[in-house]
Amino acid sequence: MALGILAIAFPVLGLEQRFGTAGLGIMGVILTFLANPLSGLATGPQWLPAFWGQLGQFLPIGAAGTAIRSAVYFGGAGATQAWIVLAGWTLAGLALALIVSRKKAATTAA
Repeated sequence: MALGILAIAFPVLGLEQRFGTAGLGIMGVILTFLANPLSGLATGPQWLPAFWGQLGQFLPIGAAGTAIRSAVYFGGAGATQAWIVLAGWTLAGLALALIVSRKKAATTAA
């Protein structure tokens, strides 16, 4: 659950630091209008058309739902891809936030 929250929070933080309020809007649109419907949380990604169900599993909400569903019902079996996706989103968001904050610190110090 925590990794799912981090996979959402760090990209939001990184885009907000990079683009300001527009970054919040970008991530809000991606998560609300793209990731949430394609996640398959209510029924499972298998009930969505093949391409859209797979795409949803590469977004943080879909991967978090798959990881939780796998842990609760199947003892964690089949959640490897979900963990990798969540770790990727977390690391990418953290890297973006760190890079932007260092650039801002370097420009204010100079």
